[in-house]
Amino acid sequence: MASRRRNSFRTPEWEAWERRLTGLFTITVQWEPLVGDPPIPAPGSPLAGDDRAWSLLPTSTLAWLGLVSAIEHLAACRRLMQETRTMMPSPYMSLIRPALMGGAQTLWVLLPPVRAERVRRQLIVAHEEFQESRHLAREALEPPLREKLPPKAVEAAEGQLARATERQSKTAAELQRRGHKISKVNMTDVIKEAAAHVAADDPWSYQAIRSSWRIASGDAHGKLWPMLHRATRTPSATEPGVTLLQDGSNIEMVGMVAGSAYKLTKAGMDMFQQRCASPHVNPS
Repeated sequence: MASRRRNSFRTPEWEAWERRLTGLFTITVQWEPLVGDPPIPAPGSPLAGDDRAWSLLPTSTLAWLGLVSAIEHLAACRRLMQETRTMMPSPYMSLIRPALMGGAQTLWVLLPPVRAERVRRQLIVAHEEFQESRHLAREALEPPLREKLPPKAVEAAEGQLARATERQSKTAAELQRRGHKISKVNMTDVIKEAAAHVAADDPWSYQAIRSSWRIASGDAHGKLWPMLHRATRTPSATEPGVTLLQDGSNIEMVGMVAGSAYKLTKAGMDMFQQRCASPHVNPS
């Protein structure tokens, strides 16, 4: 038997983790005003060169939007936690998962020291973005919905489909021109490489990031198995052989996932600033 318990257990351990999360959110709240003011790559910077290499969806735009997603989802988690004062592990994991993805993908795209590889990764991500946009517009034009849409909605969907198809085709052609295969982004591999960069000398943090991704993905997809790893187990007093699983008290796991998202987002922001910097400016 399983149940989800929303109220947290106010133990000293729980309160210690709550203080850690409060400290983490004290930092991430300072990032929130940045989402509307993206840095502009300095002339001569690596990122400025990347943008010139493929301008249909510039690397700086793609990378910054990943950071925006990460920052906004961490902000939503912070507000939910602070305003409700409850511990709901599965919803928190679902909110933090896009922060893991956004921070890791930005870092993954910008991490290679060679421009050709950064552009290859940019093109792979862009191709997938245009492909998903095309799928959405195409589905809206399928019967029986198409016959029920007003003419303006059909026109808008057709325009979106045409634009997405054209951009996807151009991106695919550019990948092929550069000698690359068209492939999908494997986010598990992206997380793994980003974790290796963030926690190069810390195997515990490295595995925490990878485990955070797997757990948050399970929760976001409504799976039961993440709860099996964090729930409190209590033998039933009325049904012999039955164990009651109560989900809701494991702030430690929420803290691990939030901390992993913070590390990836911070590393992505640092790498973005590094790639934006002019090569003629002394960082000291």
